[in-house]
Amino acid sequence: MYVADRTSKAGQILVFDDTTTYGLHTFNTKFSRSPYFAFGTEGHTLFADDNANEPVLSDAAARRERGSMSRRQPPKWSVTIPVRARGMALAGDTLFLAGPPDVIDPDDPHAAFEGRAGGRLWAVSTGDGGKLAEYRLDSPPVFDGLIAARQKLFITTTDGMVSCWGGTVDD
Repeated sequence: MYVADRTSKAGQILVFDDTTTYGLHTFNTKFSRSPYFAFGTEGHTLFADDNANEPVLSDAAARRERGSMSRRQPPKWSVTIPVRARGMALAGDTLFLAGPPDVIDPDDPHAAFEGRAGGRLWAVSTGDGGKLAEYRLDSPPVFDGLIAARQKLFITTTDGMVSCWGGTVDD
């Protein structure tokens, strides 16, 4: 049995290249046997993991496999971010992610979850997960609504807009 919420190359959204898988774990804790998430409290875990890394087995399965855990190396890096990424795109040494902020407004507790708090676009270093830049979006992206092409980043948002970052479409 695999520990799916902490397994390498498992997450709510993933991108990868020849050597590394990048992903987001939203369910960072367990409640009994089920993954648990409390919006606006713990953030989300953004990670980079070597593609050759083995999955993590549960304690009981690892004992049966005798040493299978020794094949598992820790991820390259792991950071907590306050954005629930709905979209990711990899462009060279930069990982872009966008989604609603992980905040709870006391006057409108569902605003971020329902898209009324806009969105955030983050640029992150693939080397260490450090934030390179952050931009506010009027609306959050649709699921899987980011693509990088020809030195540009395109974002499709829930308000029906498509925006081009990094130049004009005609470049």
